[in-house]
Amino acid sequence: MKFNYAVYSSRVVYSTLVCIAQAEDSDAVSFYRQGIDQQQHGDLKGAIAKYTRSILLNPRYVEAYLNRGVARQDQKDLKGAIADFDKAIELSPRHADAYNNRGIAKMFQVMWMGRWLTTRRPLISMQPTMMRTTTGRW
Repeated sequence: MKFNYAVYSSRVVYSTLVCIAQAEDSDAVSFYRQGIDQQQHGDLKGAIAKYTRSILLNPRYVEAYLNRGVARQDQKDLKGAIADFDKAIELSPRHADAYNNRGIAKMFQVMWMGRWLTTRRPLISMQPTMMRTTTGRW
């Protein structure tokens, strides 16, 4: 009986790749957990950095996208939050929290845009000529 080195070496390479993938996943989980801890202590910038590191290690980590989106939303970075929720939906189309969080972020976006318009309307009505010159429109 001959020993087939090609089969043996391919199994060793495969098992090595599996071990590397598991180690990267455990690192991704570790950074994810650190992000949760920082987010709970109010360090949103640090939490976003940890979630980003987790995503770099495992680009299919849906929960990391969700939590980074929540942290971005809390920092009022709604475009970034919506992008993270969209990516989570792309990776896991049946994830209800992703749809819920995206809807909340879009609602905040509409609310804040409405506040922006209402705070600037008095200025526009007081200085209509200035508005025309800065925007090129009436």
